[in-house]
Amino acid sequence: MLIEGLKRHPGEQTALALLCEIYIDDIDSSGLEYELSRVLVAQPDAEAYFAQVLDALRERQKMTMGRELIRAAGAEGLKVTWPPPRVVLPPEPEPEPEALAEPEPPGAPASTLEPADAGAAPDVTEHEKLTPLDDDELPASATHPREESFADFARLSPEAPARETDPSAATITANRPRTPDKAKPQPRRRKNVFVLIVLLLCVGGGALLWWKAAPPSLGVGALDSAIEMSDPALKASSTAIFGEAGANSKDERVSERRAFVAAVYAADWGEASAAVSTRETAWGLATSATSWALRGEFEKALSESARLERQYPGALPTHWARGFVAESRGQFAEALSHYLAGQAQYPKFAPFLSAQLRIALRQARPAQAQKLQDALGALSPDNPYNHLEIKLPTLSDFEGGTSEDAEETKSGVLPVARPQFVLAMQHLEQALNATRKGDWPGAREAAEASLKADAELGPALLVAAILRAGDLDISRADAAWARLAKTPGLSEDYRWFLQIAAPRSFSAAGRPDLGYKYAVQLKALGKVDPRELTEFNKALAPSKVGKKKAEGARSVAPKVTGLPESVMPLLSVENQLQDQPLAAEAILARAEVLTQLGLTRAAAESLELLDGVPDAQEKRAQMRVSIAIRDGELRQARALAASIKYSPLGDGARAQVAYYSGNYEDAIVLAGRALEHTQSVDISRALVLSHLSLGHGRLAGSLLTATPVAPLQRGAFRALTMRVERGGLANNVETHRADDAIFEGFLAVEPTSVERLVDLANHAFWRKDFKQARGLAEQALRLADSDPAAHWVMGLVEHISSQESAADRHFRAAWRRDPSDPLLLIEMGRIYLGMGKAKSAQGAFYRALLRDRRSTVALNGLGSAYLEFSRRTGVRDLSRILEGYQGESQYLAQSVETLRWLAILSGARDGKEAGHEYLQQAVALIGESADLLIELAQFHAARGETEEARKLFARVLEKDSTRADARIGLARMALKAGDKTKAAAQLRRYLRFAPAGEDAEWARETLERLQGEGGEKGDEHGTPSPATDDPPAPE
Repeated sequence: MLIEGLKRHPGEQTALALLCEIYIDDIDSSGLEYELSRVLVAQPDAEAYFAQVLDALRERQKMTMGRELIRAAGAEGLKVTWPPPRVVLPPEPEPEPEALAEPEPPGAPASTLEPADAGAAPDVTEHEKLTPLDDDELPASATHPREESFADFARLSPEAPARETDPSAATITANRPRTPDKAKPQPRRRKNVFVLIVLLLCVGGGALLWWKAAPPSLGVGALDSAIEMSDPALKASSTAIFGEAGANSKDERVSERRAFVAAVYAADWGEASAAVSTRETAWGLATSATSWALRGEFEKALSESARLERQYPGALPTHWARGFVAESRGQFAEALSHYLAGQAQYPKFAPFLSAQLRIALRQARPAQAQKLQDALGALSPDNPYNHLEIKLPTLSDFEGGTSEDAEETKSGVLPVARPQFVLAMQHLEQALNATRKGDWPGAREAAEASLKADAELGPALLVAAILRAGDLDISRADAAWARLAKTPGLSEDYRWFLQIAAPRSFSAAGRPDLGYKYAVQLKALGKVDPRELTEFNKALAPSKVGKKKAEGARSVAPKVTGLPESVMPLLSVENQLQDQPLAAEAILARAEVLTQLGLTRAAAESLELLDGVPDAQEKRAQMRVSIAIRDGELRQARALAASIKYSPLGDGARAQVAYYSGNYEDAIVLAGRALEHTQSVDISRALVLSHLSLGHGRLAGSLLTATPVAPLQRGAFRALTMRVERGGLANNVETHRADDAIFEGFLAVEPTSVERLVDLANHAFWRKDFKQARGLAEQALRLADSDPAAHWVMGLVEHISSQESAADRHFRAAWRRDPSDPLLLIEMGRIYLGMGKAKSAQGAFYRALLRDRRSTVALNGLGSAYLEFSRRTGVRDLSRILEGYQGESQYLAQSVETLRWLAILSGARDGKEAGHEYLQQAVALIGESADLLIELAQFHAARGETEEARKLFARVLEKDSTRADARIGLARMALKAGDKTKAAAQLRRYLRFAPAGEDAEWARETLERLQGEGGEKGDEHGTPSPATDDPPAPE
C-alpha cells in the first residue's frame, strides 16, 4: 500500500521514511527491490536515499537484498556506486625490507591487485558470466559496468575499508599490508629450510591428490558443456563430470552444479527429495525449485521458478526447473512448453526427453511415447527409461472374459533397481496380465502399486478404477475415475474409454448414478427431462408406507440425494459417430446407465442417435429390448426381439424375453445358442436364472462358474453368484451356502440400480428376511414401477404374507397373468420348501403337476416335500400318479422319476428291500442312469455291503465324473475298508466339486484328521494322488 501511494504522491516524505524502515528492518529476503527502486528514483535526491538504504542493509548483513537493489536501480537507469568515491591519499614511501624475495613494486597499479577469493579459471564461459539481464537491455543512461558495482557491494565490509588510489576505479582493490618501518632480515637457518621443504612436499602432495580427483575437464566452462551433454539419470554421470564426491568441494561454482545434477537425478528416479541450495545463481535456484517440487512444497518451488525466469531466462537450469515444477503440479501443457524449449536450445540434455516421455505415458499417448523413447535410446542408450515396454491397456482388455493362457508375470517387488516411473509402468503390466488371467487380488495389488509409484499415470488410473468397482470399493473407484477425467491432455481414445468403462463398471456394481457422471453428455436429444429427474430424486428416498412396513428392519435406502452433475463436457456426438466407433459404444453405455436408473425415456432417445450407424443396429435393438422389459411392455419387447434375426444378439434378446415371461425352457435353448458366439452378462443371466427357476441349482452353479467374467461386469457376476447360491435350496444335490458377504457388500454400496435392488430383494426373501425384501423391492419399483422382476419379488412377499389379491396383482404385472400357472406354482413350492413349510410346498407342487403332467421338476419337488412331512402319504399319492403314467411311452421319464421317489420314500436309503424293488423297476425301464446308480449304491451301503456299494459309486463317476455325492460315497466306503489314502483323495475331490455342500464340513474335519494320522497329503501342488475308483478317462 505504501508503494502504490508513493507512486501517486512521491513527495510524502513520512510515508517514504516508513517504507524504507519497513524494508530495512522487517524484510528478510529479496523481492521488493524493483518496486522500491521506482519509488526512490522518483525522489530529487535519489542517490542519497540509495546510499542510506544500502548502508543500513550492509550493517544488518543483508547483502543479497543490497545486490538486488543495485541491480534494480540499474534497471531504472540510475548508476549506483557503492561506497561513494573517496580520494585517498597515497601511502607514505616506505623503506624496502631486506628480504629473501623481492617485494612488489610500490608503484604497481591498484587495478592489478585482486581479492583472495577472486581467482577463477581463465576459461570462463557464458554460464559463469550469467547475469539477470544483459547490458544492452538497459536504458542508454545505465550502460555502466553493473558487474563491477555488484562486486563492490559484495566485497565491502565495515571492518576492512577499501583503499583506492583512483576515485574513478570501478573495482575495489585489496589493501596491501603495510611493511614494518624497520624490518630486519631474518638469519638463514637449517630449521627454516627444513620447514620450507616440508611445506613444499605438503603442497605438492595435495596438488597431486587434487589432480587425481579433479573432473576430466578443468574450468567452469567445460563443466557447463559437460552438463549440457549429460544424462543425469545415470548414476555415473556426476562422477564423470565432477570427479569423486570430495573433489572441488570448496569451490562453490562446482558444488552448485553438482547439486543441480543430483537434483535432476532425483527427479528422474522419483526420489522423495534432494538437497536445497542456498546459492542465488541459476544453478542454485534451479536446484532449490526442483527440490521443493520433489517434496511437494509447490509454493516455494513456484517462487524459485519465477525468480529463475526473471533473472536467468533461457538458461538450461531455468528450462528444466520450470518444466519439472509444472510437471509435478500436473500442469502438463506448461511443462511440455518448457521441456520443448529446453530441448531445442540444449538438444543433448537427456532429461528433457525422459520428462516428455513420462508426460506422454501419463496422457496415454503410446505412439508419441514410442517416438520419444526411440530418441532417448539414440541419445542415451543406458538410460533406465529405455527399459519401459510401452504397452497400454485398451477397452478390449476389460470387455472380454479371462484366459488361462495370459502371460505369467510375478507381482511384488521387482528385482532390479528402477526409477519410480519405470516401476509404475512395470506394475501396470503385471496388473494387466493378472486381469487377463482372472487373478483379481493380484491385479488389484499390482494396480495399486503402480499408482503408489506414480499417482498421475492415466492407464494405471483406468485399471485401478475398474478393479475397485469390481471389488465394490465405490468411493475409491470414483476417486480414480475423477482423477483420470481431470488429467490434462488425456488422449482422445482414453477420453472415450472413460465414458464407456466408468458407466458400465458403476452400473454393474449397483451405482449407475455415479456412472452417469462419466457418461457421454448430449446437447439436446437424450437429455434427462427435468420432471423425470424430479421423480427419480423422489424415488431415492423411502416412502412413508415403506418406512412403516420396514420398521424394525435394517434400513436399505441409499443416502444418495439425487442424480450427480456430470463431469464430462457436452459433445456434438452426431458429428463423430461415423468416424469414431467408440462414440457409438459411449452412447450405448449411457443408455445402459439410464435404463438401470429407470430413466427409460432418456435412454430410448439417446439410442435414436444410432439410427444412421449400421454397425450399431443390433446392439441398439438389443438395448431397446431391455428398455421395453424395464417398462413392462411385453408385446413391444417380443416384437423388438423378433426383429433381430439370424444373430447371437437376437437369440440373446429373445432369451431375455422368454426368461422374464416365465418360459424357462425356451430361454435356456436361446441363451445357450447365443453364448456359443458371444459373451454377455445379460444373456448369461437369463440362462443361469432359468435353470435356477427349474430347480437345476447345481447346473446353474456349474454354468456360472464356467462363464468367462469380463472385468467391467464383475459386479453383475457377483450379484448373480449371490442369486444362485441362495436360490438353490430345493435341490436334491449339494446346496451352496448363501454368500452373505456379497449381500452385505452390495448393501454397503447403497445401490441405485433397479436390477441390483431386485437381486438383493431376492436374496433377502430367501434368507426369510421378508421386511428387508419388501423394502428393497419397493425401492426398485419406485425407480421403475413396471419392472417385471421387481413385481415378481413383491408378489412373492405378498403371497408369503397371505395377501393373495396383492400378490396376484404383482404376479400379473410380472407377466404371470395366470395365478395357477404351473411354473408359478413350482416356484412357490420351492419357496415354501426352502422356508420349511413342506405341506404348503406339497400343495403347490401337486397343483403344478395336475396342470402339467410332464413336469419332472414338479415330481422332484413333490417327492422332496413328502420326504419332509409324510413318507406314507407320499408313497400313497405317488403310487396313484405312477398308475396314470404306466402304459404311455411319452411319460417314460416321469415314470422313472416317480419310481425313484417311491424307492426313497420306501426306505431304499435305509437299506429296506421295499425301496430296492422300486429301483429295480426303474432300471428295467431305462437302464442304469447316474441318479439310479447313486440310489442303489446308498442302498447297499446302508446294508453294510461295502464292496458292492463302492463298485456302484465308481460306475456313477464313469457316467458323470462331477457327481460330488459319488465322491463322498467312495470316501465313506474307503474309510470303512480302512484305506485312508483313497479316502483322503476322494474327500479332496469332493471339496473341489462341492466346497459348500451339505457334507463339506464333515469332509474337511475328516480330511484334517486323516492328515494328522499320516493319511495322504497330495503332491506339492495340493493335487491328490489318483484313486483307483476313478474312471479311466480323464475328468
